Formats: sequence, structure tokens, C-alpha cells
Amino acid sequence: HPHGFVFDPRYDGAFPLTPPDPTQPVGGEAAQWSLVGVAGSKKGDRLPPGGTFTYFWNTFGWPTTAGVWLYHDHSFCDMENVELGAIGIIVIHNDRDPDDVIDQDLPFGQPNGPLIEWICFPFVFQNARALPHDLEGLGQALVETPELMPMAHKPVAAKLVARAKQPPMKGQVPGKGDGPVMERTLLRGDMLLELDGKLEFFRRFCLRFYADPPTRAQYLQLYHEMSGAGMLINGRKYLGNTPTLVAGTQTKMRFGVVGMNSLMFHTFHLHGHRWTIPGPDGTTPGDIQRSPQIRAVSQFEDTRIFGPANSFSFTINQGSFMGSLKPPDANSIGEWHMHCHLLNHMDDGMMGSLLVIQPGQFAFGLPKGEPCPMDPVPATVVVKNVAFTPNYIEVAAGSTLTFDFQESPHTVKTASTTMGAPGISINNGGGDLDPILPIPQQKVVTINGMPGALINYECGIHGPAMHGQIKIV
Repeated sequence: HPHGFVFDPRYDGAFPLTPPDPTQPVGGEAAQWSLVGVAGSKKGDRLPPGGTFTYFWNTFGWPTTAGVWLYHDHSFCDMENVELGAIGIIVIHNDRDPDDVIDQDLPFGQPNGPLIEWICFPFVFQNARALPHDLEGLGQALVETPELMPMAHKPVAAKLVARAKQPPMKGQVPGKGDGPVMERTLLRGDMLLELDGKLEFFRRFCLRFYADPPTRAQYLQLYHEMSGAGMLINGRKYLGNTPTLVAGTQTKMRFGVVGMNSLMFHTFHLHGHRWTIPGPDGTTPGDIQRSPQIRAVSQFEDTRIFGPANSFSFTINQGSFMGSLKPPDANSIGEWHMHCHLLNHMDDGMMGSLLVIQPGQFAFGLPKGEPCPMDPVPATVVVKNVAFTPNYIEVAAGSTLTFDFQESPHTVKTASTTMGAPGISINNGGGDLDPILPIPQQKVVTINGMPGALINYECGIHGPAMHGQIKIV
């Protein structure tokens, strides 16, 4: 189901109201469509596994349809599907808006990057022999550096040759500027070392550079939730994993922001930059329909609230007063926070960044986000049915653990420990943890020891047949 378009009801994609499309017979997919009770003509509101349907949507060239819009599953039980990822963004460009970005200057010609390229330089000394232990990890660089996928480091000849012609770094000579041979590389920190064909000598070292920043770029962001994952931007959470948008000091930056959740509202906030939202001139339907949609209709802002299925787009021209300041007033180079400003959403990982760079900058590691420390959840082991449930549990050192005795007679007795853990005892003394009637009854103990230590315990009456284990974390 799309937002922002005009369409015939056959192409609405909304269960259970979409009528059949007589121009699309089920044909050879009859078996699949029979699973959802459709025969004859396909219906765009209930596609079965293996089924296909073609939707036809219209803009009629109206600038009023321009912008960023949501599309999502709208079939039976659509909330479950949407929160599993059946969702996306549609962009309708406005050729009457000079601030729209229709043709982007994309790194390596790919819509989503890569934003990093590896450039290799030969060692001055050609007798840099590798020791046997140096070969440990050979071939693992591709696993640990996903930007090295074969298409990702395929060189763009003109740019890399130009870079190779730049003056060499001290103690080095110019290289050919091509990417590393992955089968012969070792990852060492932020550098790759490339060996010769016999794996005897180090021939080149390779460093990461950011791709030259685009002069025109479009950045699309979906603020949403997924089942079991919490708050996300484009399916990811926490700084360093969510989008890092790369721009230059003169980039025309077109942002498209969309929200989709079951209950939540969000805000989009970008540090150090400002914008206005474009809209139509006039107040009558005719004036609005014919308007180029370029008049600023919002206040000068750096934060905007939006809710489920709301969307908006705007442009920031770096180099103008809407962008980050330039020297000597300030330095725009660096990484700027970009996040939902509901603090609990940000703390749950709904944050990314805008990275403003100059051409030819090294790509070293950027700051990464991490979860906020959480209060420990009280841990409980139920003693019932001649069993400890759960019989394996992880608890933090110094925290408490409750044994909930639901039947008798049972006790808790330390069987063995590792790493000097003191084991389970009551009142810091020896002996079994032995509840006194009546039952049910709860006994709380404090778990002490070094992280990684194990405490194996059992029932003092039933022995090893009724056992459990505690890991201290």
C-alpha cells in the first residue's frame, strides 16, 4: 500500500477492500493464489508466497505529490508484518523545486555506498619478510571489514589514479592506487598488509579513505520499531550502526524522513544545522495543485515532531547560513549528532550522525553508541516438580537470587564452584539452604564471586538428579 499517489482501487493493496484486477489473471500461479481464496483474477491485497502482482500508481506530474512517502504491507495482520520489516520509502521528485536532489553524486555510483575505499601503497623496503606467526588471520580481513566486498573496493580508475599522483607520504613511494588482493591480506588495526604471491614478503600496506563527499546527496531515514529490537533508524540502532551520512562542506543535502510505529511519535533533530519545510503557495485547491511547492511554510527549525506514517523532506545547502558554520566562525568538519529527541528513544539507540569531511580524508574509527546501563532484573529460581527452573541462570556479582520453594522437601546445596566462588549459603554460613515449613516459601541469597565463575548446586535430598548452575557475569 503506497502513500502519496493517486491510484485505482485495484492498486490500493489494502486488505480486504481491494477488488480483483481483470488485467492480471492468476494463470500459472493458480496453485499459489488458491491458498488465499483467489481464482480468476489476482487481488493486490493478499499476495500468497510465490505470487506476483503489478501495481500502477500515478503522480500526474503534480508537484503536490512530491516528497517522501511510506509504503508498507496492508494485508491480513499487517502490524506483525510491518514490524518484521515489510515497509519502505517512496521518493517522488519535484522537477520544479531547485532544492530537490534528483541526480545524486554517489560514491562509486552506488546508492548506498560504499563510503570507504582502500588505497594501497608499496613499502619502500622490498625485503620486509613475514614471519610465520605473521600469517595468522590470513584471509579474515574480508570477514572483519565488510566494506572490502569485491564490488566495494573495485577501483574507479580516474579518481584513484589521480590520488596516486599526489605527493607520497614521507618514507613511501607512489602506488598504483588499486585495491588490495584479499586472499593475501592481513588486517592489523586500521591497516591492511598485503603479501606477495608466495606469502613471504610484505609488498604493500593499505589505508582506508572516505570516498570524496558528494556535491548533491539524498538521505532517506525511516524511524520505526521492529519486533524484539526496539527503536530503529533504517532497521538499525546505536551510533556507528545506524546511518552515518557523509557530506562535504558544499554538499546540497536533501533529507527525507518517515515515521512508522504502532504507538510512538518521534522527533528528528540534527545538531549544528537548520532548515525550513517547503510547501505550496495559495489557499485554494487550484492554486495548491498548480503550486511548485517551494515556499517555506515552517519556522526556522532544527527539530521536527512526526508520528506514524508522517513524512517530510527538506534541503540544507552546506555553505549557506542553514548549514554548519565555516571557518573562521567555526569548523563544520566533524561528526554531528542526528537523533530522535525523545530521550528514552535516543537512549534505546535511535540515533545516527552526519559526517562532514573534506576530500581525501583518512577513514579511522568513529565513536560508537552503546546501551544505557539497566537496573538488574531480580532473578528467581522456582523449586517445583523435583527440578530447579531455570536450572541455568546468569546473575551479576553482588546481586541477589531468590529460590521460590513451591513444594517440599527440597534444599539447595553447593556441589562445586570454579574461580573461587564461595557457593550458596544462608546467612553467610555453611550448610544447605533449607526452607522451614510452611511451603510455599522464598529464600533470598546474595551471589558473590568473580565474573565468569560457576556455582553448581543440587538438592541436598535428591542429589545430582536435581541440579542447577549459576554463572556470575
